Amino acid sequence: MGTAGYYIDNGMENWETLISTVGFDIPRGTYQIIINYKTEGSGQFYNVTCRDPDYKIITGRTKVGLDSGKSEESFNIWLNESVEDFRIELGYGGNGYLLVNGICIKETNAWKRIQTFILVTFLLLIDSIYILYHRNILGKITVSKRKIFFGLLIIILFSSYPIFSYYLYDGHDLQFHLMRIQGLKDGLLDGQFPVKIQPGWMNGYGYGVSVFYGDIFLYIPAFFTLLGFPIQTAYKIYMIIVSSVTCLTAYFCFGKMFKDDKVGLLASMLYTLAPYRLSCLYIRGAVGEYTALAFFPLIFYGLYIIVSEREEKCHEGVMPAIIGFSGLILTHILSCEMVGVVTIVFCLILWRRIIRPKRFLALCKVVLNTVIINLWFIVPFLDYMQGSYKVTERSNEKTQTFGLFVGQLFSFFPQGFGDGYSVKERLDPVEIMPLSVGGALIFGAILFVFYWIDNNKDVWEKKVGKLCLVTSFVLLWMTTIWFPWDKLQDINSVLKFFIQKLQFPWRLLGVITILLTVVCCCLIKLLQKNEKQKAALCACFLGMMAILTSGWMLSSMMNKNDVVFVPDKSKLDTFYSIGGEYIPSGTSIGEFKNEVPLLSDNIIMTSYNKVYNNIWISCENNSVENGMISLPLLYYKGYIAMDENTKELLEVIAGSNNRVGVNIPSNYHGSIRVKFMEPWYWRVAEIISLLFFVGIVMVYFYSKKKNKLERR
Repeated sequence: MGTAGYYIDNGMENWETLISTVGFDIPRGTYQIIINYKTEGSGQFYNVTCRDPDYKIITGRTKVGLDSGKSEESFNIWLNESVEDFRIELGYGGNGYLLVNGICIKETNAWKRIQTFILVTFLLLIDSIYILYHRNILGKITVSKRKIFFGLLIIILFSSYPIFSYYLYDGHDLQFHLMRIQGLKDGLLDGQFPVKIQPGWMNGYGYGVSVFYGDIFLYIPAFFTLLGFPIQTAYKIYMIIVSSVTCLTAYFCFGKMFKDDKVGLLASMLYTLAPYRLSCLYIRGAVGEYTALAFFPLIFYGLYIIVSEREEKCHEGVMPAIIGFSGLILTHILSCEMVGVVTIVFCLILWRRIIRPKRFLALCKVVLNTVIINLWFIVPFLDYMQGSYKVTERSNEKTQTFGLFVGQLFSFFPQGFGDGYSVKERLDPVEIMPLSVGGALIFGAILFVFYWIDNNKDVWEKKVGKLCLVTSFVLLWMTTIWFPWDKLQDINSVLKFFIQKLQFPWRLLGVITILLTVVCCCLIKLLQKNEKQKAALCACFLGMMAILTSGWMLSSMMNKNDVVFVPDKSKLDTFYSIGGEYIPSGTSIGEFKNEVPLLSDNIIMTSYNKVYNNIWISCENNSVENGMISLPLLYYKGYIAMDENTKELLEVIAGSNNRVGVNIPSNYHGSIRVKFMEPWYWRVAEIISLLFFVGIVMVYFYSKKKNKLERR
């Protein structure tokens, strides 16, 4: 549907009257609304309404501001029932002018795709249940296994219940990561795979975040947005998936490590409901970090098998460790660095065991295989890191001022809201976010110390628990303001670089959480050897503490935190890049509101078209000197400009304000296509990673099958 143009300013009568489409009825489905307009000043807005305003219609669609720097506002509506007297209204705020060129409302196929996906998923679920029942697989599951399954399900649901809301609870970095999901969707629609430069950022200038920040797992929510789901629904699905994977990996790894499913269930509860993980999930919106936490148990389990089991079995730890470290590389480089340093320290402490040939060979396999499998990400990452970006720049910011007070660390019932502040900022009445170890892990550590003092037997559970406990205490000290981060930072430039990348010492709480979870498991196994009743009581106590601590935290978060409603990209800020990371140095982002190419005086542009990161431009240079066109694309290595007729490449450089600049030769007449193309060695790295990954999976399953046949 379209409307005639409509102009209004404050010199006209009745300028306070709303501009409205005619009311009409629309059936259930999904619709895209596009408002074409021009405006100056502020205060202009639009509303979506109907005869009986339903929350599904008007939520987030009332008095939505129209940006004077844009000429189009596009958003989507999801309707699960028909609506009467549907209208789009526009309001003038009294400043400048408002010109409405047209309003288009068109039905999309998103609703049909969503319904088809739900139907297929439901049928697959029914088929799976039928197969399990028909083959009597369910009947073969013991009562103990059923209890374990039910316990894991409760842990997943308990850690995820804030997700089952109509809104999203606002997180510190939530906008940034929702834009990453939207950017992946746009990049896939642009024909990129894997996506490297996400098109929609910076008002369409593009953003190389995918090169610097691993996002392989964010393709999951991006896939759901491609199907037609609202972006916040896709993100909620991802949150539940990550919590489920975290719960299951903790159960699998610790259950195998301690050869006890019940200990695995306790470990899963302690780790999944740990305050720091929940803080990353809900309060900080730290997608990369809470996804990385799902891989910590695999790394610990894999390294434990390599170092502690008989040499004949140490190869069994290689695959879990590879998966774990690969998960960190592809989700959160900083977590990989922290875990890598702790791993090196452990290897130095246990060097007598490490230097044995089979163990050392297994560790070398972990390192080599992890690097090769992730070459497709590592090569572009290192390539861009050689450039000048804010993430590679040094600053004079001090790390120690963001250290924690001891009272924060040992808060038994942390609140579920707030922010991280420096020591100076904490003089003011501020709300500090929960940065606590958690009551369950604190009690577990204390009880383990009592057992340590009271028993002299040096069994393996005690050795492992002691090593993890001592390491945890050192790391806890490192999270506080009392650790000399600033002095270390001033020793040399290398230490300064890595310490500044850590930024907040309390990031170490993720490593501390996994280590203290191991300590609690060691305590239960030690008690089981002589006092099974005490072991059971201790396990119940720690489990109840985990539930109470996390429940208190989540309840306060739901009562106090702000909520946001983000159905589509119209609710996202494309300029939200947190601290300007991954943007070329010297770039003024504010100038990116200008979407027009900048031409040197001797260039005449005859046609121009831009779709995502692709630009088609026809131009002339009738002078004897070269000219320059600076396009509305943020310059990253990989952009090329090709003459459409001769297929010759033109020179591409960083132009005005780090735009993509195309050098136009003298006496040039023609059409040019500008696009991003990965360097050839990036593609080679991708092929190597893919072939090696397929090969290692085939070898792994072949060896498993061979071992099974040998046992038979």
